[in-house]
Amino acid sequence: MAPIKYTIAVVKRNPMLKIKVTGIYNGQDQNFYFQNPLTGAWERMQGGGGEETTPTNQGLSVEFLKKLTSCLKNLADRFYEESKDLFGGSFCRESRYPS
Repeated sequence: MAPIKYTIAVVKRNPMLKIKVTGIYNGQDQNFYFQNPLTGAWERMQGGGGEETTPTNQGLSVEFLKKLTSCLKNLADRFYEESKDLFGGSFCRESRYPS
């Protein structure tokens, strides 16, 4: 199976931030790789592989895609929580219109 490129975007609030996680599934070694949104370095996803995350011989199953999406969302959530201070933390918005 040829490598599969995937992307998920997660929008977070307070501060408003869109985190885009891009990765590759390499069918030959059964591993998932993702590009760290902060450093840009490629890393192997921990917990990847195993029967529950391996695509079937007929292609990608719905369960496989659900598991992959869940892993990527958790990764984006963890990145957001660890890096929240970098992006300014909480802030008050100024209204454009007078009250």
